[in-house]
Amino acid sequence: RKHSPGEVALRLTIEACCKNGLLRLDFSTGDADYKRQWADEIIELSAILQARTYKGLIWASATALKLAVKRLVKRTPWLHHVALSLR
Repeated sequence: RKHSPGEVALRLTIEACCKNGLLRLDFSTGDADYKRQWADEIIELSAILQARTYKGLIWASATALKLAVKRLVKRTPWLHHVALSLR
């Protein structure tokens, strides 16, 4: 995985951007270790969910719980390892 085609392509893209004087590169959404390794500045993302009905409250609550669990798993190394092994 360390030298996967995607990893090589990413590194070549970043190298080309640096050589051409690009000052900023948006890695897009998602939490991945490689983004933090390459970044000088990190902008934390957030989600705002608001329900207008009781049915919407159930959906918004379930979605917020899903996001919170996903964030917890990705930030806890042993949980992340377990989640990847279950894929």
